[in-house]
Amino acid sequence: MGNKITLKAFVIILMSLNIGQSQTPVDLGFATLVWEDNFDSLDISKWIIINDCDHKDNHQVYRSSNVSFAGGSMKINLRNEQVNYPSTSINIPNYSWACGGINDTSYNYTSGWVESTNIRSFHYGYIEATIKFPNNFYAAPGFWCWRNDGQVSYSNDSEIDIVESVYDSLHSFYSTSVYSTNIHTNASGAYNNFPERHLYLEIKPTNFDFTQWHTYGLEKSPDRIIWYLDHKIVRILYNHQMIDPQRIIFNMMIKNLPNPPTNINESLEISDFKCYNVDYGCQNNGVICGSLFPNNLVFSSLSVGNNSCSNSVNQGSELMLKAKNSITINNNFNCPLGSSLFLLTGGCH
Repeated sequence: MGNKITLKAFVIILMSLNIGQSQTPVDLGFATLVWEDNFDSLDISKWIIINDCDHKDNHQVYRSSNVSFAGGSMKINLRNEQVNYPSTSINIPNYSWACGGINDTSYNYTSGWVESTNIRSFHYGYIEATIKFPNNFYAAPGFWCWRNDGQVSYSNDSEIDIVESVYDSLHSFYSTSVYSTNIHTNASGAYNNFPERHLYLEIKPTNFDFTQWHTYGLEKSPDRIIWYLDHKIVRILYNHQMIDPQRIIFNMMIKNLPNPPTNINESLEISDFKCYNVDYGCQNNGVICGSLFPNNLVFSSLSVGNNSCSNSVNQGSELMLKAKNSITINNNFNCPLGSSLFLLTGGCH
């Protein structure tokens, strides 16, 4: 009797999500580069540097003076700087609603915020950035996406957190070997009858340190979101309900914690960014028989074996099979200890 993997589920056999070989749609040959930036200087056709907003009454105000370009990277600085405003009713340019406006007349900290323009908004496809985080538990850097304000109507307050630093104030936990992922929608409080926290997931890779350069990626299709670290899958979320195009955002804020520092000067560095279209071009229905595993093909539906032949993953190997609708594992199948099989459904577009 077959075992069916549906669009809303995935299976990992014997191994963790962090598959050894590169698995982004770029590495597998299913992606086409749309645009990129190496951040030698500011390209105003791609990015907006925010000046004067505080991201919903946070403790820092974002100023354009905290974004710089040098040595082949963009730097976003967080520092102590006193800034005063005559009132909270200042004229705010057309930034995204994510940043908001000015909610106070005095700030002790300033930082930087860079977001893509409306015409560079990200909908479906794959994006990645190479980033180095600072080592300071008061500094909260992020690479994330927020609903594009250029939409005629908004379907949800869609936010995807690709990578953020973690600090658990309840347990006083801070580590450079962990980062967090999350999504937020206007239905977050009742998403699949779970509170929003169930969409939050901390990623704890082996031998990882976010103060070193790493490439963080995100693949988004109508039925799934996939997070990547250094071109390897670290998380998959199905039925995400994110249907709006989104701006791409880099920023750093100071955490809302007791006893904030009287002196802080930290930098978030981004060396490059890439945006791709993805088209898996699904094949017809497929049947695998005799351990002939097609790593780089995507089927409409896939059946492994037909109950009359045996199939086995090679000892010590790592294998990914992909299909839009379903993958069925029939009898006489073997995945030996030390090998891994990753089954991925959805995503033919």
